[in-house]
Amino acid sequence: MNRTKPAFIPTTARHIVLADPPAEYYTWEINDTPYAIAFGGKRRKADFYFRFRTDEQRRNRIDSWLDNMFTRAREAAARKAERSKPHTLKLGDILDTMWGYDQTNVDYYQVTKLIGTRMVEIREVGCMVKSGHGGPQEYVVPALDNFVGEPMKKVVDASDNSVRIASYAHATPWDGRPLGRTGAMWGH
Repeated sequence: MNRTKPAFIPTTARHIVLADPPAEYYTWEINDTPYAIAFGGKRRKADFYFRFRTDEQRRNRIDSWLDNMFTRAREAAARKAERSKPHTLKLGDILDTMWGYDQTNVDYYQVTKLIGTRMVEIREVGCMVKSGHGGPQEYVVPALDNFVGEPMKKVVDASDNSVRIASYAHATPWDGRPLGRTGAMWGH
């Protein structure tokens, strides 16, 4: 690892380095009192730094920390593998997103191009009011092929076929039911 050993660790400390997941720890004794410090990943701040009553307590703490490191690494690898699978979106599929703070906005997007196995080109489409004209809430459906926005290339998260539109909005496949929106100013 590329970490500088903290100055307070004795030169006689045992240094154990793991490659996968990247982690390292030091163990030492001062006056027969066991100590340990551990670092995970590239972190410069220690995950733990303790003095223990017994060597068994130290070993248990290190084993627990390592188990947690291995579990988190396996879970991260599984999430990455799931996200990198090819998506199942098709041309013409509709994605929807609901967002807003004081009101609920609904936007629909249509898949206009498939780009490789992980990307799509989408365009925003207009909305048609299905019910609730003039009230505080109305239900809308997408107006297919009625494009109101420029094409956007987006990476698809294959775990749920979603795309990130903005920091506050993720579009997922539309289930065919009208969605409710609220507010006085609807753009489309």
